[in-house]
Amino acid sequence: MQDNFGRRLKTQLIMVFVSIITVMMVLVSWFTYKKVEAVVEKQSADITQQYFQQNEHNIKTFMEEVSTFCKLLTQSASVRQYIRSGWKNEFNAVKSANEVFRETAMLMETYSYVDSIFFYGDNGVVLGINGKENIVIRDRSRKQMFYGSIMYENALRSPWTTLWYGNYDSFDFEGSESMRAEEADAYITAVANIHFQGRHAGCVVVNVKEPKLADMISYSDESRKRESYIIDENGIILVHDDFEKLGERVEFSMEMTGGADGYFMRDDVQVNFRRLQGGQVAWTLISEVPVSVLHADMYSLRQLFVGAVAAALAVGTGLAVYFLYRLTRPLDELREAMSQMEQGKLGGQLKEDSKNELGMLGRQFNQMSQSIVELVNKVQMAEDEKRMLEKEALQAQINPHFLFNTLSNIKYMAMIMKSNTIADSITALGNFLAPIYKSRDDTWTMKDEIAYVENYVNIMNYRFGGQIRTGYEIPDEISSLYLLKFILQPLVENAIQHGFGNREGAGTITVRAGIEGKQLAVWVEDDGCGLTEEELTDLRIRMDEYGCKPGQRQGNIGLGNVHRRLKIYYGADYGVTVESRKDIGTTVCVRVPIIQGT
Repeated sequence: MQDNFGRRLKTQLIMVFVSIITVMMVLVSWFTYKKVEAVVEKQSADITQQYFQQNEHNIKTFMEEVSTFCKLLTQSASVRQYIRSGWKNEFNAVKSANEVFRETAMLMETYSYVDSIFFYGDNGVVLGINGKENIVIRDRSRKQMFYGSIMYENALRSPWTTLWYGNYDSFDFEGSESMRAEEADAYITAVANIHFQGRHAGCVVVNVKEPKLADMISYSDESRKRESYIIDENGIILVHDDFEKLGERVEFSMEMTGGADGYFMRDDVQVNFRRLQGGQVAWTLISEVPVSVLHADMYSLRQLFVGAVAAALAVGTGLAVYFLYRLTRPLDELREAMSQMEQGKLGGQLKEDSKNELGMLGRQFNQMSQSIVELVNKVQMAEDEKRMLEKEALQAQINPHFLFNTLSNIKYMAMIMKSNTIADSITALGNFLAPIYKSRDDTWTMKDEIAYVENYVNIMNYRFGGQIRTGYEIPDEISSLYLLKFILQPLVENAIQHGFGNREGAGTITVRAGIEGKQLAVWVEDDGCGLTEEELTDLRIRMDEYGCKPGQRQGNIGLGNVHRRLKIYYGADYGVTVESRKDIGTTVCVRVPIIQGT
């Protein structure tokens, strides 16, 4: 099964397609779900901020109302009278205190949320009323908690401002021995200053039950799904519907940076905050919403997403299998045809009924199949021709022996007749022909090639009366390099026949060799009659076409033959180039790769 999967393209395509679709759908679903989560969180935060705005308005209204109440108390005639009497007259002090209690009790009936009120004189006189009892303390040492608290200290610094505090309770102000601290009521405390005759005379303290503000910010908490409270600038909880959490410090106060409001996620809880603006308090409204509550409606959406993805994958897989089987059917046919070809059944053809890339592949296979058949036929014909040529070569093997024997007989006859010129000519001809039949190797050294050219020139000088002069500029390091046999002699022959053949007088042929890059270059230069531009162009064309046209004569040994041999043997980057000027001469350059001897 595993091997079949590794071999079958169709199975691989199906698995790749299904994998891509699965990954894409999972990613899209995940990003969509996260986007919806973000939208839900943002909507929840926006709704919470709307609640905060209403809560902020209610709190400010409440504080303004309490501040007005404090102002009434600080301007009360009975309060001023009591502060003025001080320690001077016990009777008048008691009378003034009763008047303060009466007026304060009447005001407390109007402001039902006020739990207790205390008057603290700078001289140590204290009056208090809590609805249950009236409290009178006359202590010059001022041992009461208020005098040593931050409330009194800040009141002296801000004589014309109503100050607000939290985390105090009734035990802090009343402090009766019969009251236990755990039974005390939590307070939100307002402190205002009393002035008499232009100087600070004392403070009035109004204590409001903390649940009043807790109810004010939690009435919209959606059946206790949210947890709302108020903290001060130090992150201490001042207002909370859970009495046990009052005075605790929140751990995320440092995360509430930036603007006046916002939200952030912490430990699967969305924390919304809004700082109270435009008042004398640095308080912050907090509302915590658990993610489970926030995303409660999204669980069904998540199940819908999972179901949709599963259904889409099932449908996509089915469609992928169906269409891939249809699309890859030509591949199966091609594979079967190639298997038949592998078994030696050539010439098979596929149906050409598809116009896509697979159909194009089928048509190319048909062309390849036909080309293979034609190539096999050509190879067979070439083999037949090769066998015929080998037969002819065997029949012609006697010719070299006959030629050498005949030349030897003529040489001895010339020597008997004392004709040294004929003998030398026959000797040169023998030396010239010997390399043709002596070795079957395709290459030899530059030194051997030059020796072969010299023998040819010696023979031609018997014809031209020694008028052909030659010069050789071959560095020693190049003499040992290897190159294809018999490539320079046709060039020298061409120079003699076409350069010097139609003129009188001597001619000079120079053979030079050098290294150019990674190539060996050999130049054959003559000072013959040269070629015109038209003749040179025609020569170059005939060289490039040599051996390429059917029926072209192959027995002609010349520039085209050498050019063709070099390209076949070394490659298309090598060959012969010709430069010529009329009445000046011709230069033929041969370029071959650098081959060292073994």
